[in-house]
Amino acid sequence: MPQNWGAWTPLYHGVDWLSASVPFSAVPYPAQMGPYPTINLVRVRMDDPHVTTYSTPASGLNPNGVKLRQFLQTAFETQNQSAVQGVVGINANYFDYPAPRNTIYGLAVSNLETVSSNPLQGGYYPLLITKSNRAVIGNKNEPRQADTWTAVSGNVLLLHDGRPAVPPPQVDAPHPIVAARTAVGVSYDPDYLYLMTVDGLETNDFSAPYYGASYFDVAMLLMLAGATEAVNLDGGGSTTMGRFDSRGFVPMNVPYGDDTNPNVERAVGNCFAVIARAA
Repeated sequence: MPQNWGAWTPLYHGVDWLSASVPFSAVPYPAQMGPYPTINLVRVRMDDPHVTTYSTPASGLNPNGVKLRQFLQTAFETQNQSAVQGVVGINANYFDYPAPRNTIYGLAVSNLETVSSNPLQGGYYPLLITKSNRAVIGNKNEPRQADTWTAVSGNVLLLHDGRPAVPPPQVDAPHPIVAARTAVGVSYDPDYLYLMTVDGLETNDFSAPYYGASYFDVAMLLMLAGATEAVNLDGGGSTTMGRFDSRGFVPMNVPYGDDTNPNVERAVGNCFAVIARAA
């Protein structure tokens, strides 16, 4: 982990969090872009017996979408609360936007239930997790396996075999080359699951400040964090990270759910969470 990222903060059993705002772009930022965005990274020790994963079930899909805070609260309150330390999560699959938001794309599985197997334009790459917490990034359009407990999917493979699977962006690429991003990654020996958001702001006004990360930036960030395989999930105004425990909901990034005002959560198609149980 680069020293200028700071130190990991323990959140729950097997779950650590890091937040940093450091220069990282693969290409020089244009003059009109804002400051370097904030990286939020959650690291989950998958061999910790207190950890389990969860994603939005079919019964939780809503034509109007569901905000992450609602999803995490429901996930927390439907557990035996005395046995749960907390729940931390992010937005997940691409979905119909603006409506109906209950149509999601790519593979999604919740508690062994297939929630979506809808094709995603260009293909999808799934995060597949067994009930025993074995996490892998699947191949393109890979279907669920018999023991898949939780799955969510994205559109771009970022890392494969410890190397970036996407090229650096061109300096003169059309605007915008950067945006808010949500991504997941895995590593082996030790077995970690990484959840990452990079804050960003997109705008159609090319003279206004805009900021965020390219796919290559996110790949490099996750590789530096320790991931060897990674995939990009739905980003932009959907990018959200937060946690919920006995103290209530705690936002962990700055979402731009309406692409204009900060700290506005977008109601998204589905979400992904890690549940940490008490000792």
